[in-house]
Amino acid sequence: MKKSSFAWAAITIFMVLVALFFGLRPKGGALTNDAQWLMDKTGIRFNGHGMAIVENLRAKWSDRNPASFTIEMAVTPASADLQGFNPLVVIHDGADSRQLVIWQYRDSLIAMNGDDYDFRQRRPRVVARDVFSAIREHYVAVVSGRQGTRLYVDGVLVDAKRDMRLAIPDSGPELRLVLGNSVKATHGWKGVFQGLAITATDFDGEAILQRHRLWAAGGLFATTNPDLSLMLFSLNTSHSDALKGQDAGSSLFVPEKLVTLEKSFLGLQGLHARWSRPMVFDTLVNVMGFVPLGIVFYGLIQSTAGPAARHGRWIAVLACLLLSLAIELSQAWIPMRVSSLMDLVLNTFGAWIGVEIWRKGRVWRFP
Repeated sequence: MKKSSFAWAAITIFMVLVALFFGLRPKGGALTNDAQWLMDKTGIRFNGHGMAIVENLRAKWSDRNPASFTIEMAVTPASADLQGFNPLVVIHDGADSRQLVIWQYRDSLIAMNGDDYDFRQRRPRVVARDVFSAIREHYVAVVSGRQGTRLYVDGVLVDAKRDMRLAIPDSGPELRLVLGNSVKATHGWKGVFQGLAITATDFDGEAILQRHRLWAAGGLFATTNPDLSLMLFSLNTSHSDALKGQDAGSSLFVPEKLVTLEKSFLGLQGLHARWSRPMVFDTLVNVMGFVPLGIVFYGLIQSTAGPAARHGRWIAVLACLLLSLAIELSQAWIPMRVSSLMDLVLNTFGAWIGVEIWRKGRVWRFP
């Protein structure tokens, strides 16, 4: 092998290893589940890379899927300015389009079905604006049933839609409950969960006020009718890895490592997102990160001076595309990473730019 070919091969291998390192490492630098049971008081603290899960809810809804229900929770956010999608509660049956999700966006709380995070689809939702501007514990109740959907904060009605009814999804192969993250482990919430209850009835305003007072007085949820209680977690066990629900078949636990419960391959998230400063930065990184790879792959092919050199530009772009495809497909198994078709397109475009830089400028050439 000529010296120039050996040098190009060494640089190419180095650049591929760099791309694999940055493409396959978990965000946050580790796969450890960054959620902990509190030692000094009740609750689970989520630090942005954590989750708590109930893996099998199917037994809970095997004989019924309540048309009316109430979801109560006691939470303390860590920040009043969380950007993007930060889920507190997710009930998921295998499809994001059907999921029931309660999430924080900046200082607001949103409850809805589906994945219309940026509200482009105009799917109905209830919203408590400015609720998290004060960093303290809040009692939140989402009630859906015969009178539509209502959202209460600290016993007070903050939003209602009579023509909107939320649904607990139950059409997919599996039914899961996730706290503090999405089922793909890509969107972590920051704060403390003190309690959660799901009840198969739509409480009225007076009942919600009484339940709020009961919680504020002793950190307990009312269970006057056990037959209606689908899920009850007061989170009053601080030294346990698992917390049993009211039924023996359900348990809420904090896994040792983050778990990707649903894998998504080459998703279209980036194609529908609104432009923002973080998105512009991410776009530039995806493009510019593959410019050097396009240069070194093309330089390696040209240095061989073989038959492949005639089609070197397309071979180099194809090699970069295949490398990016391998990274994006692998990211489906990596918590806090998203397998994105948009990233694949941007990476390939960056590689093409690199090839053209070398062809037109030839600024780097080995003797």
